[in-house]
Amino acid sequence: MPDEFKAKELNQFINSGDRVINPFFGGREVYQKKIDKLTKRIAQRHEENVSDVADGMTQVIYGAPGIGKSSLLKKIRQNCIDQLNNDTPGPKTIPVMLNDPENLSFEYLGRRIHDTISELLPFLTIDGAKNTVRNTLKSLASVSVGGFSRGIHKTTSTDPIIPKGLSIILMIDEIQGVSKEAAGVLLRLHTGSNGLPILPILAGLSTSPGILSERKVSRLASDSEHPLPPLTHDEIKESFTKFVDYFNITSTPEVTNAWSERIVNWADGWPKHVENSQAAMGQQLLVTDGDLTKVNPRLAKCSAAEIRCGYYNQRFGRYDQDPQIIGEIMAQLGPNPNRGFDITMAINRIVNKPVWAETITSNQLPALNLKYLLHHGLIDKHPLGNVLSGTYKCPITSLQSYAVAKTGTPLHFYVCAGGKPLIVDALKYNSDINAVDDWGRTPLHLSAQNDWVEITQLLLDEGADPQIRDHRNRRPLEMTQEGSETYDMIYQATHVPPTPEPPELDDGDDYEPSF
Repeated sequence: MPDEFKAKELNQFINSGDRVINPFFGGREVYQKKIDKLTKRIAQRHEENVSDVADGMTQVIYGAPGIGKSSLLKKIRQNCIDQLNNDTPGPKTIPVMLNDPENLSFEYLGRRIHDTISELLPFLTIDGAKNTVRNTLKSLASVSVGGFSRGIHKTTSTDPIIPKGLSIILMIDEIQGVSKEAAGVLLRLHTGSNGLPILPILAGLSTSPGILSERKVSRLASDSEHPLPPLTHDEIKESFTKFVDYFNITSTPEVTNAWSERIVNWADGWPKHVENSQAAMGQQLLVTDGDLTKVNPRLAKCSAAEIRCGYYNQRFGRYDQDPQIIGEIMAQLGPNPNRGFDITMAINRIVNKPVWAETITSNQLPALNLKYLLHHGLIDKHPLGNVLSGTYKCPITSLQSYAVAKTGTPLHFYVCAGGKPLIVDALKYNSDINAVDDWGRTPLHLSAQNDWVEITQLLLDEGADPQIRDHRNRRPLEMTQEGSETYDMIYQATHVPPTPEPPELDDGDDYEPSF
């Protein structure tokens, strides 16, 4: 008898917060293995009483918002917990997480280490592991303003405060927000924490390596910087297969594979989109009692698109009420990488328009600059692995497309979200069905690009012109996949033979039409 569908757990996942790591996390194994290898090496060096046991081993993970940095840290934490719950002899690692780098200090570090005791103990199943974690972190939490030091037990013991065979991973998220005042703390951690087996893992935006260099943490090993790329197709499919298995969803290998292929197409390789797509699937699965074979692909795709567009609206930050400003900037950047200077010039051209300058001032909006676009994930370093590069581009193709759609009419972004009822309502009020955005795209272009069958048919029925070309000289037909239902529909509309002229009546010059 198959296991029962986990409806309650699935509902919790759908409504979970942004930073919750799911148990079917897929991908990033290379980075997890790298960290595991380092912690074992540090524990071994600690066992052998090697001086400066972790000196210079700091690891930096970076990328745009939504690329999965926080999820990777959570996964590393879970791996450490699993390791502590394994009674097989060998090196063990205690994970400590810090999420407030702006207030980083030795005192804050001590408090977080102490709080970690109560956070970890409920997840530990072995009494010996619980005692080790409790005693080690209590000792380590006694941090003075001078930093880590031996002999803070206030005892005569000469034992180090971290037992042999044990290491600590100290994970600091959003490291780009670290203050200049915290430079001393970072430097102490990076240079070995007074000989203690502590491995710092720092995660942040792609500007993080440069910021760390400004904070005097510049002597990083050549293989210690890890730019996170988008997930591969196989990683996305693996994640969805784990999703199906974890919640005991009714399916077949063929159906699971077909759905995983759909999610590959929806996700753009973006981990947050994978999670959002799985949440959209979850909404439909709650209706079908966990039977994947009964889920309507159109409804699931619409739900995923709606969630994705909601996520993109968050990327505008305070400009979510005036997204056209961001859209005009993103339109000027185009699909190719741009130098930081050129992006700044493009921003200035837009924000200095009288209409937008007045809007920004009257609504007290924050300054729009390169830093704002980076912080909100609208642009990122390109290529990502070259932190010295001065070029940037939007990291997600569909994000830039959606931003530019905001320069069009409401029909444009209703189409992006797959909102057919909203499109029907907009058409009732004489919306210009052939209006274009700043890339010259009509709503039909966007419908074709997103392969919306019903919306494409609706737009064509209402008079959308399939012959209009965008600024890249593309008609809607050229933005869809040949052989798809959407393609066939637009092809027929594009190649409708002209209506023949009625034959002339040869009945003399005095012919007059009847009425």
